[in-house]
Amino acid sequence: RIQFERLLDVASEACSFDPRLDGESEEWMAALAAAALSEGHSQSTVLRSARELLREESSSVNAPFAARILGRRADLRDRRLLTDSLPATGAAGALALCERGSVGVELLWKIAASKGEGALPLETRTMVERALVQWNSEGRDALTDSLDLSLNVPLAATLLAQSGPGAAKELLARYLERGDVRWRDAWLAAPLHEDALGEALGDALRRRTRGKGDLRTQRLLMAVEEAAFVPGLEFTMAALSSDYEAAAAALVALPGEEPLVALMGAAQAGRLQPEWEDFVWGLFAERRSESLFAFASGAGAGAADRAAFTLSRLALVVAGNPAARRSLLRLGICPELLTEHRVRALLLAVDGYSSGSAPSVARDLVPDLRALTQEDPSTLAAAAWIALWQLGEEHPSPEDSLASALARPGPLTVRHLRVAREVRRARASGSRPL
Repeated sequence: RIQFERLLDVASEACSFDPRLDGESEEWMAALAAAALSEGHSQSTVLRSARELLREESSSVNAPFAARILGRRADLRDRRLLTDSLPATGAAGALALCERGSVGVELLWKIAASKGEGALPLETRTMVERALVQWNSEGRDALTDSLDLSLNVPLAATLLAQSGPGAAKELLARYLERGDVRWRDAWLAAPLHEDALGEALGDALRRRTRGKGDLRTQRLLMAVEEAAFVPGLEFTMAALSSDYEAAAAALVALPGEEPLVALMGAAQAGRLQPEWEDFVWGLFAERRSESLFAFASGAGAGAADRAAFTLSRLALVVAGNPAARRSLLRLGICPELLTEHRVRALLLAVDGYSSGSAPSVARDLVPDLRALTQEDPSTLAAAAWIALWQLGEEHPSPEDSLASALARPGPLTVRHLRVAREVRRARASGSRPL
């Protein structure tokens, strides 16, 4: 062994790299062979000495060198030796097993995926994973058809992500097939992942074989949601028309106003079930309130139609949805809307509540509501009065006639007319109670 260790030193000086880290051993073996021949040793003697060194636990310092020497030259009997000595040989031993071909890679894969009693220490398994990643990154395929990739999805995903332009497509295909979100997360991190999703959605739209139990469609929708993939709008709307719950979350995740435009068009055309349409509007109020507000209050062609349609839909989901109630209050305050829409929004926001019973959902909007009670026309001022009254918020003390009008029972629309009349009377008399 001492003689062999001297050969190692001679070979190490002859080559300018550390064989424990290098992926190939040709230069190392050439230097070692030259040193062995100069000392009168054959290659078989060198290999036999390397095996003896690996069997000696006390020779851990030189074990990585011995493992690199074996490498591709190891026979079938050496696989167990290389595997058992991994804690001592480290990356060198793992790379030596890689050089054994698919058999060695399968052994490393089993080690990396092993769990529970009998598994190698975590440090060794982590080192094996790094060796496989290094081997794969150098253009060698560390994945074979015989490997059960489900045993270690994170490692398999990392290796697949190194496989070039087709990596995203392969990762997405595995997620769609098996539903493991770890495949989805790896796909999201891969280059060209949107291209892969666009191709998959195009295929699905052409096939049109969806049914409520179609898991592939549900997973495609979840991929659209996670990627916020705008070109997936057509597929998402088609799935929503087919009553896929996942389509609602996917639609709300898409940025911009296009999803709301598509939702409004589908609802007007009667392509959506009412319960699903209500569910989506509620989600928009909860998750995308700013986009919903911008859609309803925007200018340009069709602005009045968008506002009226949004109010009607929010009115259907306002019960039990604080976000929808807040959106209505904001729209009532918004000066860009028509007065009739603002009045309607304020009344819808507090519809169904008796005086002071409504939970406060927008305390920061109360100052704006108070300011509205001082503005013209009287219909808008009256709506603001009623909103404050129903919310139980402080407001300027009304004159007796106005207080009487506010206190009268009846639907909000009737009360609104009564309050508006009292507001007009008070202003006409010049007393300005508001």
